[in-house]
Amino acid sequence: MLAIKGFHRLASFLSNLGAFCSAMMILFMAGMILLEIVLRFFFGTSTYMSDELVAYAVAASGLLALGYTFKTGGIIRVTLLLGGLKNYPRLRALCELVCIVLTFGAVSLLVYYMYGNVERQFLRGYTSGTMSGMPQWIPTAGALSGLIIFLIQLFSYFLETLLKGYTATDDEVSEILNIEPVVTETR
Repeated sequence: MLAIKGFHRLASFLSNLGAFCSAMMILFMAGMILLEIVLRFFFGTSTYMSDELVAYAVAASGLLALGYTFKTGGIIRVTLLLGGLKNYPRLRALCELVCIVLTFGAVSLLVYYMYGNVERQFLRGYTSGTMSGMPQWIPTAGALSGLIIFLIQLFSYFLETLLKGYTATDDEVSEILNIEPVVTETR
């Protein structure tokens, strides 16, 4: 159980790190866009590569934040089937585990092929072919890192669900992750 808690902490740390890197990339994108505006408006010139760099940052930032989004319950889930199994916690957990395994398999395939792509780009020295000459393995590795973090977070959730034997409620998830539950008032 101690090893599982340690793994859960690692998954949480990596998810938080991915979210932090994603936030930094968003700040980078805003800075690049502002720099481009200033250069064009005041000096009549350009970086000639801001659109390329911003596109790479968009792709990486979206995937780097995926693990954190899953950890905090921000991913949209279709709970039509699970909602109907509210009175059957063990069956609900089984359905949840099947969904996790299917998701893990699909994302693992993505990771496998994306890793091959990164390796090939690195070994062959592919560059963007634009003015920046960006080695293509760098932005692809950022996206790959986000998918790997998501897989680790998904496996952590799988272990939690397997050990509990039922799916956690929002309050239990908040307790496990040591975060404050989000309380929304309805009027």
